[in-house]
Amino acid sequence: MNETELHDFDQQVDMMQAYSWNRIITWPKLWDEFKTPPNHVWNWDSVPFQRNCSDDVPDDQHGVYTFAITSNVAQHPLLYLVTYVGKADRMTLQERFLSYFGEKKMLRKRPYIGRFLRRYDGYIMFSFCPVSDISIINEIENELINALVPPLCRRYPDKVSAMRRAFH
Repeated sequence: MNETELHDFDQQVDMMQAYSWNRIITWPKLWDEFKTPPNHVWNWDSVPFQRNCSDDVPDDQHGVYTFAITSNVAQHPLLYLVTYVGKADRMTLQERFLSYFGEKKMLRKRPYIGRFLRRYDGYIMFSFCPVSDISIINEIENELINALVPPLCRRYPDKVSAMRRAFH
């Protein structure tokens, strides 16, 4: 390689590194320990995280949701990385969905979420599952976070919190 090609290669490596994720945890033990709360039925639906998809998110239900990156490579139906788990308990699922468009532009409250939404714009899926009994929404969210250990979550339930902090 000549000098220019080496420089170009180094720039490409730097760009690729900017899109790498550290500490992605895919531990089958946590998946096997996952428990669905009694009387809850999983009824997931997904939409691209684009403002024009908001009408496809319920405006009269609360629930849990995830953000996942999808590459859309070769139209493979299962290329997803769940990066965040949240709950819509005080807002409807649609209100929570729409609130993230404001967060895309904010730098103060949760800059890591805004950065993620900007960086992967066009490659994010918003998946949601209505929860009819709001009194168990925290339990459902905690179970999902424990099982999936999404890298953008900052608060982890006790079950995995100490182990995750031990990484740092």
